[in-house]
Amino acid sequence: MIDRIEGEVAALEPTHAVVNVGGVGLFLSISLQTYERIGRAKTVKLFTHLHVREDILALYGFADAAERDAFRTLIAISGVGPRVAQAILSSVSVDTLRDAVAVGDWKRLTAAPGVGRKLAERMAMELRGKFGEAVESKGEAGEGYAGEAGAIYETVQALIALGHNSANAEKLARSAAKKAGEGATVQELIRSALQG
Repeated sequence: MIDRIEGEVAALEPTHAVVNVGGVGLFLSISLQTYERIGRAKTVKLFTHLHVREDILALYGFADAAERDAFRTLIAISGVGPRVAQAILSSVSVDTLRDAVAVGDWKRLTAAPGVGRKLAERMAMELRGKFGEAVESKGEAGEGYAGEAGAIYETVQALIALGHNSANAEKLARSAAKKAGEGATVQELIRSALQG
């Protein structure tokens, strides 16, 4: 099993990267989250998952071990293959996925292409407890977020309403939360996210 690779970035696209390792160019499928983390780096270290089927060997790369663990947890669910898992991790961060599952927010999971309501509901149910409880669960889906998770959730929803796609809204909200620190209000986070 290939646990991780480190080498020079030979090619980078939103869906894949080619990394030169010891004279061999390895093709790795990646999520948008990993693509953004690689950015303009000339060298990269990626955690990997080798997916083996009868007719194909596919190598998946991840910016950190948490994303790889989430990917492995997702593909263990019936009906969720590597492409769907990668689409989910391109649409939401691992933290958002964990929070959504903790409160049963299946609607958040339908942001990924190929994930309909039935699959999203089943995923939310099967994944509960596998990521650990990230937030307190209470009330309707989306209303159970507490503290910083709640502020980020509401900021993401506001940014989507203003026309941002879900992945960009997620990125802006988390960046604003890091800048603002603990105790920031939703309004402060939205203002910070829009100022970029």
